[in-house]
Amino acid sequence: MNEDEQVRPEEIHQAIGEASNYLIEHCFALTAGNLSKVLLAQDILSTDPRQKTVFALARQFLKQKMHRDN
Repeated sequence: MNEDEQVRPEEIHQAIGEASNYLIEHCFALTAGNLSKVLLAQDILSTDPRQKTVFALARQFLKQKMHRDN
C-alpha cells in the first residue's frame, strides 16, 4: 500500500460487518473479542496487502472502542 493511500472508514466498517455476519451465521456470540479473532483469521488468510491493512485497522478500531467504553 502506498503512503498516500489511506483506508477509508467505510472499509473498516465493512470488514467489521462481514466479520459480524460470519459470527451470526455460525451461531457464535457477537463480541468484540470474537470479531477481533475473525478479523485476525481473515488477515492471516489474505494475500492482498491492502486487505491486510484494513483488517489490522479494524482490529485496532475494536480495541480502541473496547478501552474507551470501559
